[in-house]
Formats: sequence, C-alpha cells, structure tokens
Amino acid sequence: MKIIDAHTHIGKGFEKCLEPKELISIMDANKVCMSVICPIEQYITVYCEEGNRYILEQTKKYPGRFIGFASINPWYGDKGLEILKKYLDLGLKGLKLNPKLQGFRINSSLVKPFVKLAESYGVPVYFHTGTPMCAEPFQLRELAMEFPRVNFIMGHSGNTDFWTDVEYSVKDLQNIYLETSHNMGIDSLISFAGADNVIFGSNMPRSHQSHELGKIFDLGLSMNDLEKVLSLNISRITGGLK
Repeated sequence: MKIIDAHTHIGKGFEKCLEPKELISIMDANKVCMSVICPIEQYITVYCEEGNRYILEQTKKYPGRFIGFASINPWYGDKGLEILKKYLDLGLKGLKLNPKLQGFRINSSLVKPFVKLAESYGVPVYFHTGTPMCAEPFQLRELAMEFPRVNFIMGHSGNTDFWTDVEYSVKDLQNIYLETSHNMGIDSLISFAGADNVIFGSNMPRSHQSHELGKIFDLGLSMNDLEKVLSLNISRITGGLK
C-alpha cells in the first residue's frame, strides 16, 4: 500500500527547519513513498519567489519523492499571480495559502484571483484553517461554493479552535478535502465527510509523521478506506501516483 504525506514544509525557517534529506529519511522510516512539500515560514510570507524556486529544485533533485506546492502571499497582487503562473508552468502541483501568516480572510476578495488561476491549471488549493478571524472553516465553505471546480484542502480540519464547525462547513460539498494533521477526531471526519474526502497530512516539522500516521492506523479502517486516506485521494487531485 502506498502512503503519501499531503502536507510538509521544508527549508530553513525562522523557527522551523527541515532539510529535504532529513524528510526523506523520515519518510523511509515510515514507509512513506511521497510527500507534498511547501515553502516554510518567511518563504510563505515574504520571500515567495525564493521559496517556490527551492521547492521546484527539490522536486527535480528527488524525482518521485516530492510533490511541490507553490505558496504566494496574495498581497503581492499581480506580481504574485505572475510568480504563481511561472511555477505552475514549471511543474508545481498545487497552491498553499496560510491566512494566519499572510494576513487575509479565506473568503477575502484578495485571494480570489489566485484561486481562479489555480482553477485554470486544475490544481488544488490548500488553506491553513483553525485560527480565529482569518482561517475559519465556514470561510472556506463560502469560497468552495463560489469555485465548485476547485479542489480545496482544509488544512488541519479546523483544529484547534473550529473543529466543531467542520461537519457543517463541508455539508453537501464534494470539493473540500479534510486534512488530518493535529486531529484527534479523524474517525469523525471520515464518518461525516466519507473516506473519499479525507487526506493524511503530517504538517512536518511542526508535528511528527510517525505520530500522525499512527492515529490513522489505529482507526481500524478497511483496506479500501485506508488507501483512500493515505494516498489515493491526494494522488487523484495532484496526479501524484502514476
């Protein structure tokens, strides 16, 4: 059975640091074949060009191990759209946005041009959620309803502050995928969203891949549902497994 970690950060950040070789060593220890990699901290907020270049370089340096997501601060406006287009053209497979770090509400008009560009490339958009005011599940619901052809990943599934909103924020929507990092109620996510819309992510290096994987293996899921959560769902929306 293949395992893909749908959310990790690599590079040297202000507080966090994870080198690509170190991540691959951790992946091998946990039998993870691929990881989605995103820029880290200041490379999400300020140095977006450098962060995306680094992510692209690592996908080429370690082919078959990494799926690269770009990250652009929406406050860069048209310049940011040019950067995003450049790196999607070069082969990155998704867009990571963090309203908490980048300073906007998920449903702000500021972010919509970037979602439209992601839609035109057919790539998913990952949003950090769980932070008051700017990163709430119902804000993502509003955006997902406006862009029904975009696949959105709800990072951390609203944890820690908004886990009670998640069930109602995804009701009757098929284009929001719930990511599992920092969650202790993964069984509940699967019960109301279905295994087709839940995705394993570790949020390395903030959390630990072995710990986040263990929570899923402890659920006692059927092999069919386990494969969906651990690899098939993220592969379907990124083209990760060929």
